[in-house]
Amino acid sequence: MINLKNLDRENWLLCAKLSLDDSQKDYVAPNVYSIAESKVEEHYCPRVIYFNEEVVGFLMYCVEIDPPDKTLFWLFRFMISKGNQAKG
Repeated sequence: MINLKNLDRENWLLCAKLSLDDSQKDYVAPNVYSIAESKVEEHYCPRVIYFNEEVVGFLMYCVEIDPPDKTLFWLFRFMISKGNQAKG
């Protein structure tokens, strides 16, 4: 089963170590950069993607703040690790 969990001290390093195929690296910011960014941008919401108990990906979204609109969200980071892609 796929689950989204909050980034925490138990899963952040696993998430930071996830990698993409070399051909994809120019399209997505490294997870460690996104994790750092989420600590200084209060409205950024990082989530770790799990398949069962395995960390397989990362996403980050935010709520619109200019102007404030709690009904508008932006999904601006999304990655599935190279070993977990193309599995439907």
